Amino acid sequence: MSATSGTTSAAAGLDAAMRAQRGHAACLVLFPLLFLVFAGTDVHPDPSGDTAADQVRAVAARAGAWQVAHLVLAAASLLGMGAVLGLHSLIPRSGRLSVAAATSATLGVAAAGLAAGILLMEAALVGPSAKACAATSACLASDNEPFLGEFANRSWNDVAHLSYAVGTLLFSLAALAVLGWVARSARPWEAVAMGVGIVGIYATNTALHGDARYGLAFVLVASASIALRMERSRQHG
Repeated sequence: MSATSGTTSAAAGLDAAMRAQRGHAACLVLFPLLFLVFAGTDVHPDPSGDTAADQVRAVAARAGAWQVAHLVLAAASLLGMGAVLGLHSLIPRSGRLSVAAATSATLGVAAAGLAAGILLMEAALVGPSAKACAATSACLASDNEPFLGEFANRSWNDVAHLSYAVGTLLFSLAALAVLGWVARSARPWEAVAMGVGIVGIYATNTALHGDARYGLAFVLVASASIALRMERSRQHG
């Protein structure tokens, strides 16, 4: 291989690494921001009501908004993969922290993919199903309440599989932030803010919805600070 071709390959590799770093920085900001807006505010339809039938009617009335919100959240979950990889990139790939970081990143990427799939399913099935049910008087009849209750639980009241996926993703982010602190590539306050935010999200038990917005705000501040430093490093690299 000639010196010229070797130099060209090295430059191309460096350019790809810089683009990846910029992408990771964007994901660190967009992941919590999109969840904050589309799951933590009234943009996300509220399936409220005294009975399951009332909840189905509420979702059916905003079925289009339900689909849009969950499609955006599915995309945001995929951006969560980039956020995990961005934090992982702050930790040296060799040494005593590398195995823990790689394990945490693998769990986080897998969990983000699972969360995206679940949210995509909710966008494609839950909203249209609620709308179809609300259009049929027999579906909303009082003697159909057991079915409606199960539908509501599986769709929005008790979505355990989404909680597990999101919980694992958040654990990965927290673990990587702490490992970054230990590796001195993340500031102490960034790791603390990330940890406080994620503990707060766990406390709400809402799978990044509703009152999780308060914890998400902490995560966003920490992520934005890390992303800003990554971007500055790219510009001066």
